[in-house]
Amino acid sequence: YEQRVLGVYFTSTGCTSCPSATKGLKDLNAVYPGKISIVAFHSHMGVVSDPMTIPETEAFNAALGGFDGLPRLFWNMRQGTTHLIGPSFIESYKEEIASYRPQCGVSVETESAGDGKYAVNIGITSNIPAVYRYLVFVVEDGIVADQTGDPDYVHDNVVRAVLTSAGGDKINDNLPLTVGVEAKASETFAPEAGWN
Repeated sequence: YEQRVLGVYFTSTGCTSCPSATKGLKDLNAVYPGKISIVAFHSHMGVVSDPMTIPETEAFNAALGGFDGLPRLFWNMRQGTTHLIGPSFIESYKEEIASYRPQCGVSVETESAGDGKYAVNIGITSNIPAVYRYLVFVVEDGIVADQTGDPDYVHDNVVRAVLTSAGGDKINDNLPLTVGVEAKASETFAPEAGWN
């Protein structure tokens, strides 16, 4: 299987260090195209109310050990944080890639489910008999919103909805997968008015 890393990124429109961290993540994605999936949770910061904050932000903060201060990045939902100021998180990405070998393959397809809804179909195939959970994030790119005084700042990878629990949902009735046999799950969502 080909390894792809999930970066769970916490940011805010009121965070002065976040734009440089976001640029660093975009640069990292350019160096390793197709190897990183970033999901950006926005949160309120001080007196700044972030319009992209969703209720699940706090659940994911808690699931990752709870923290204060932004920006923060967690690779593959692992506690242990990289504070994204400067390029040092590139080394943490390399460490994450080296820390384990992929043991499963994941397929994701989205299709219209009618009535303005979409189905997200997930498949997991493993080369070992193991128990798996899955996470589904609905993300949006191209949101123009103020960022510490820049009214034309473009926000990408913004988490608009989470279709599973913060700890992931069980697949295959929480039983170990049969080697080489795909286990399937599906989640449904309806985009809210105003989403791109």
